[in-house]
Amino acid sequence: MQIKKNVSESEASLIEALATTSLFIDGGANIGKISKLAIQEAKNANLEIMAFEPDPVAFAELRLIRGKKFQAHEKALFTRNGFATLFRHREFISNLATTSSTLNATKSNVVSDNSIQVNVVDIVDVVRLRESNSIIMKLDVEGSEYEILNRLLKTKQIDKFSKIWCEFHPHKIRFGLTKHIFLFSRLKLSGNLCKIENWD
Repeated sequence: MQIKKNVSESEASLIEALATTSLFIDGGANIGKISKLAIQEAKNANLEIMAFEPDPVAFAELRLIRGKKFQAHEKALFTRNGFATLFRHREFISNLATTSSTLNATKSNVVSDNSIQVNVVDIVDVVRLRESNSIIMKLDVEGSEYEILNRLLKTKQIDKFSKIWCEFHPHKIRFGLTKHIFLFSRLKLSGNLCKIENWD
């Protein structure tokens, strides 16, 4: 695979996969850098792109993106529908940093002072009606990745995915390393480990 200029290996791998999938889910889209990349690079005219970002500061930019089949959702991917507390970076007030926003109160670089209530959506509801092996996803959800991936495994909805790029945070959340080991054991036992790639 030829790596495009100014594109990481993960991004290049994702671009290549866009040609053979019907849906790309951008989980933790922030201001939409990866969604924009997908819109620009997708050769498949029927590709649907769904971006999820719960922080209203980041979503204000994400919602401005235009694409034929692009949808921006002011929600966090999670394991249920409803509302949850979003914790922001300890320096949010000084620089409006949204890249560390998380649903996990134990994450080491967030505080409760700037927390807000946000909408959350069950990942299973997002993919339930899709065909098997028809979805790719970038998952950068600052600590909630373990709950989301375990939910997909438990419900067997992980069968809907051909590839998931995930940024893991085992050292930034409480019991993160234990969660990491448990998840990867389940992925290996279920035969789904090959679907997971680290997002860099």
